[in-house]
Amino acid sequence: MYSPFSHTVIASFDHLVLCILHTSHAKLYHEYLIRNKTYLAPYSPKREQSYAEISEILARIPEHPHAIQHNKQISFVLIDPHLEQIIGDIHFTGFIFGVFQACYLGFALDQHAQGNNWMYQALSHAISYVRTQSQIHRIMANHLPDNLKSARLLQRLGFEPEGYAKAYLKINGQWQDHVLTALVFDETP
Repeated sequence: MYSPFSHTVIASFDHLVLCILHTSHAKLYHEYLIRNKTYLAPYSPKREQSYAEISEILARIPEHPHAIQHNKQISFVLIDPHLEQIIGDIHFTGFIFGVFQACYLGFALDQHAQGNNWMYQALSHAISYVRTQSQIHRIMANHLPDNLKSARLLQRLGFEPEGYAKAYLKINGQWQDHVLTALVFDETP
């Protein structure tokens, strides 16, 4: 059975473990990316084949993954220890500090883990962690207009629509429109 690495565990719920992505997760993350390549393609940028290689994954993981201020990003993985698999990933990127205090959120869930409320729980814990660690004021998350699952999930988490951007991101090889949403905190934690 998979043994989570205690230095990266943020939360556990149901039978799952939410961890900060660490180099020790590289093999499981590689397997997750390969397993979900086709399923996630309509919602992801086109990537080189090497993107899922373990050496490339290791190169993308910061040396000190907890250091949000230094790295300007933090990534989490949702692990099912019984299956010894990563079943989801969450990325907070593009941190801007100073007067803006904001970042972007991206997330994905394994095609076989849908409909269990797991991403809602994982995002709730991850948002709380990031807010506490970074004093962030705003988290922005954008989704394709037809991605109703993400729209509903973001709404449940308190994200509010702020606009609609034409040809906003190049997803699956094509410039795609996006709904812009944000979660804004009134006070610092």
